Amino acid sequence: MAIATTITTMNLDRKRRTRVEPLICASRITSSERFCKPLFVGLDSHKDSNVAAYSVGLGEVQSLGNIGVRERDLDRLCTRMQSKGSRVCCVYEAGPCGYGIYRHLTRKGFECMVCAPSLIARKPGARVKTDRRDAIMLVKALRMGDLTAVHVPDVTDEALREAAPAWRWYPVVEAIQALRGVQFTIAISLIAELGDLSRFEHPRQLMAWLGVTPSEHSSGGSRKLGGITKAGNRYARKALVEAAWSYRYPAKVSRIIQRRHDDLPKPITDRAWDAQLRLCSRYRRLTARGKLPTVAVVAIARELAAFIWDIARMTPVAPAH
Repeated sequence: MAIATTITTMNLDRKRRTRVEPLICASRITSSERFCKPLFVGLDSHKDSNVAAYSVGLGEVQSLGNIGVRERDLDRLCTRMQSKGSRVCCVYEAGPCGYGIYRHLTRKGFECMVCAPSLIARKPGARVKTDRRDAIMLVKALRMGDLTAVHVPDVTDEALREAAPAWRWYPVVEAIQALRGVQFTIAISLIAELGDLSRFEHPRQLMAWLGVTPSEHSSGGSRKLGGITKAGNRYARKALVEAAWSYRYPAKVSRIIQRRHDDLPKPITDRAWDAQLRLCSRYRRLTARGKLPTVAVVAIARELAAFIWDIARMTPVAPAH
């Protein structure tokens, strides 16, 4: 009788262990796996609202609605997301709201991406667009790796862009942006290095100062031209050559260039179009003659300097105080 009682007790204990222990282990594994999976957060950011959505790993995407636009609202979101996962990846579209959200989230230790909205794949038949749907779409695209990040400038770069309009030479910076390949960074770099272009009486003087004129070894009746001199300011020369690479393609006024032309006088935009026609065709002629693309681009940069000089001469500048 005692032996039977002992066997029955052992069987009950074995059954209890069989029933209970796997449930406890499964619970622990599920909780651990859930916390170790990355958490993807999408923000549809506007001036008056931040609509958020998230998913744990490849799980179901859940909408959080409008979380608010203040820093303490973002802090509340951060705390909530940290309780759901150890690695939090956030994304929002580049737009007029700037990079404040990016900087705040990265200071909190989160991964954050500012994506290019024009490069997001969208269904051709989609006819309904809401902030909630956009946030959910960002989460799905982020976890599949389908988004393209934009460059986020640091605070110093943004301060330069905000202070530039008060600069005496800013009208020239705006004017030379009418040229293809000369966007804000190139334009302000060139004018910061070149200063007052009126001190050059002829564009050849500017070309020589930039070091893009060919070197010369002549003796007697022979004249031999070599590579460019590389004299003068190498930072301005580098920016100029970088801009010249855009003239490899046929002349065209893109939407980006057209936006830069909208607030500029017609004589300047006409001169910029003349530059496109001449430089694009010259690049094709040089490469057709067997010139290397690098050699042809430097030749284009030399002539581009002349167009920059001419547009700067056409732009009125406030007198120095």
